[in-house]
Amino acid sequence: MKPRTGLALLAATALTSSFVITVAASGSADPGIAPPATAVQPDRDRPRVIAMTDGEIDDWSTMMRFLLYSSDYDVAGIVETNSQFQPVGHSGESWLEDEIDAYEEVYPNLIVHHPDYPTPDYLRSVSVVGNETRTDLILAPDQMTTRDTDGERLIIDRLLDDDPRPILFGAWGGANTLAQALWTIRNEHSQADWDKAVAKTRIYAIWYQDNGGRWIEENYPEIQIFEAFRWDMAWNYRVLQGPAPDWIKEMMDTPWLYENIKSNHGPLGEFYPQEYTSEGDTPAFIGAVGNGLGDDFAYADFTLGGWGGRGELDEPYLLPHHYTDRYTIADDGDAHKQYWRWLPAIQNDWAARADWMVTPAYEDANHQPVVRAKGATRTVAQPGDVFTLDLRKSSDPDGDELSFDFWHYGDQDSVSADVPVSQDGSGRASIVIPDEPGTQIQIIGEVTDDGDPALTTYQRYLIDIGTEYVKTPAERPADSIDWSEPAAISGDGDVSTNGTLVKAVDLTAGEPAASVTVNGVEFMGSPYVAGTTTLAGGDTMYATDSAPISGQLNRVLAGATSLLGGTGLQPFAGLSQDYRELLRTGFYNDADESVADVRLGNYSIPERYTERAGYDLTLTDLTPGTEYEIQLFVNDDSTRRIGTSPNLRLTTIVRDQGGEASLRHNAAGVDGSPGQYVTGRFTATETTKVIQLVGGPGKGGTDQRSALLNAYQLRQVEDDPGGDACPDGHSPSGTVVLGDVDSGVANHERPDGCTLLDLIFAAEPFTNHGAFVRHVQHITTQFVDDGLLTVRERSRIVRAAGNSDVGR
Repeated sequence: MKPRTGLALLAATALTSSFVITVAASGSADPGIAPPATAVQPDRDRPRVIAMTDGEIDDWSTMMRFLLYSSDYDVAGIVETNSQFQPVGHSGESWLEDEIDAYEEVYPNLIVHHPDYPTPDYLRSVSVVGNETRTDLILAPDQMTTRDTDGERLIIDRLLDDDPRPILFGAWGGANTLAQALWTIRNEHSQADWDKAVAKTRIYAIWYQDNGGRWIEENYPEIQIFEAFRWDMAWNYRVLQGPAPDWIKEMMDTPWLYENIKSNHGPLGEFYPQEYTSEGDTPAFIGAVGNGLGDDFAYADFTLGGWGGRGELDEPYLLPHHYTDRYTIADDGDAHKQYWRWLPAIQNDWAARADWMVTPAYEDANHQPVVRAKGATRTVAQPGDVFTLDLRKSSDPDGDELSFDFWHYGDQDSVSADVPVSQDGSGRASIVIPDEPGTQIQIIGEVTDDGDPALTTYQRYLIDIGTEYVKTPAERPADSIDWSEPAAISGDGDVSTNGTLVKAVDLTAGEPAASVTVNGVEFMGSPYVAGTTTLAGGDTMYATDSAPISGQLNRVLAGATSLLGGTGLQPFAGLSQDYRELLRTGFYNDADESVADVRLGNYSIPERYTERAGYDLTLTDLTPGTEYEIQLFVNDDSTRRIGTSPNLRLTTIVRDQGGEASLRHNAAGVDGSPGQYVTGRFTATETTKVIQLVGGPGKGGTDQRSALLNAYQLRQVEDDPGGDACPDGHSPSGTVVLGDVDSGVANHERPDGCTLLDLIFAAEPFTNHGAFVRHVQHITTQFVDDGLLTVRERSRIVRAAGNSDVGR
């Protein structure tokens, strides 16, 4: 082994543990070679991984590391795709083939050190091209022009084969090929095939780099997705400007990279194309390696943490399987530390594997310690118990001395108290269980050798306090808005007169704030003033957490007569002049970015917008316990943005944490057609209520820039005390049948005469299948809360909704 800098030796024991994804390679070592057993987890059932790469330069770097770890997972496929950054992909170049050729040259040495490296021919056999069509980046699968690619067929084959192991799909670029494969299975295969595909699919997305990830999230909410963001200052080109300590940054910089990887490490090391470690896509697979932490991530739980970071459910009710690290996750107050804290061990481990490439004798290189725990690692303990952590049976295949460290991962677990670890370095430690029943403690055990470089393997301990720790399913917030189906603007009767008017606001341009009366409702003029966030009536509107809306839209229906001209006024014939005036102007926030920058219904936007594209409308002076009706109006007859041509597909999504509705700026999709309005009811729990608005395209739209609002009103309403609220609805004597699926559950009826099916299908048509399933979840939860439905019955109905074809 060559001498190494003191920095590399220091790094091994400094910070922490690991997390993440895994892949298992096919192929086997030369039968004539019998290397020692080197597996960190000897009995480990390796995960399967499919890498989807857009061929950007940092993907070349990530691929080099991916190949060096292909002994730790089964490489089920490598699919070349595209992304918004690489819109036509790079399969026309030979970078991937050249990299596998370089791997082939070092393969004879690699299998000396680990017998599970896949053969180069196997890697070539599973490397295929998916969808690299530029225009398909923003389209739904059924509208894509390029279909039935080799990449799509490979994904379908893997999801439907007889191997029950989950597949970790790493979206290094776009996910449109995966979206197409899932659509094909759902629409052209049996229900059993779909159930199998759902059970096996786990997605790690490096942002959403096309519309595919977002489309999967919205249409197949049962699929597990981790949408990662905070790797950006730890792994990508900005790593050297990130928050990690300087000594860690040195391990990512040029001198370290040349000494340990690029120089004197064979053709695969030389292939590394960058001058410092810059691998924006490595988090998508590195958590799956066999370091003692990866299987948790690849098989069970994206939230536990490790080399690939950790996520949490950002909207647990609406998106029960969508994880992200974007909003509140932090280690020691640093959102990026969940990634960089592991870098010293990661880089040392990578350097050791780079040594394997040029070391033909097993005894001349270092290998990872093998961790063995005595006693339970996942168990239940009682408050006050002394729990023992024992890793003394661990060993090192090279005979190196081992050191041990245990630490409490308090930023991740659910215990509020700090949990000190009593340890003496022997490999045996203990903790006292705090008095917090119903929570879970996570302890990370690290075993590090004194080889060159020093290598670390981990043991994760999860200790439930009192009883088995169960994450409580998310409940719909009590003040969630029940949105009606949006309707096209058609006449003054659109304007609701239910109950009692609280406030009505006309969002105008800079002209004097005159009031406008429509259908007997007086709307107060609220002109746009730069830097001001308070509207007429005392409500507020923010484009981000700290900035006002960005502008006014004064080109909407600019005096309908002049825009439409004479007989062209027909689309607005039913509107009074005052209604036209109400719709003439509005406020908007213009993201000015491509479709891939905004995740519809759950914000994911360019960094400069901080938290969301669009804006928050905060209703003020509410009375808790009071039922309100909110009505919002969106209209842009031509949807003309300054300096651009018309886009008749634009929408504004209005939402809260319990649901959403999508309003078309132009209802008919014909130049000159009016927009839409929507009403929603909620019961206030506080004195304020936030409604979020974000711009989005209609189905197949090519732009999602402006979140628009022209006017709104708030009314106080009361339930109708008598009569059948749904006189023409579904009979309560039948069962709940959703599309072609019978749940077998009785169609229960509320005291007001509305049945489950009445309320479920009152929201037709649904924008997509995911919206339908979420609506069913919401309605059935209401029935459970009212004592009209059991939890088991609710589960059967929701399952039937997921299996139905409604909204597809």
